[in-house]
Amino acid sequence: MPRFNLSPSLIGWFFYHDCERYLRYHATPEQERERSGIPVVAMDQSPTTRALLDAGIRWEEEVVRTKLAGRVRLPDGIGPLSDRSFSIEESFEVLPRLSPGEAIYQSTIPVSVHFLRNYGL
Repeated sequence: MPRFNLSPSLIGWFFYHDCERYLRYHATPEQERERSGIPVVAMDQSPTTRALLDAGIRWEEEVVRTKLAGRVRLPDGIGPLSDRSFSIEESFEVLPRLSPGEAIYQSTIPVSVHFLRNYGL
């Protein structure tokens, strides 16, 4: 059984779009998509799309580094913040230790078997 890629933001987008196909496509690991009968969809690589994605990543990093400076827990690592995340275990370790007003960047949460079953994951 594949381990699905679920994050708080993906689940949020699923409910925003109210689309089970969106959730199934984005939650299924790339290496499992063909075996699951999910067609390959080419990412839009246009300069406009790339510029929008890059601007969003820069804005997110600016917010984390300036607006939330000293009040956000960041995952260890090197490279862009957008490429890092806390594991489920690390998230469970950090969350109870947050002080009021603190945030955690890129936590990972487990999803209940009921959610997975309900949405065919």
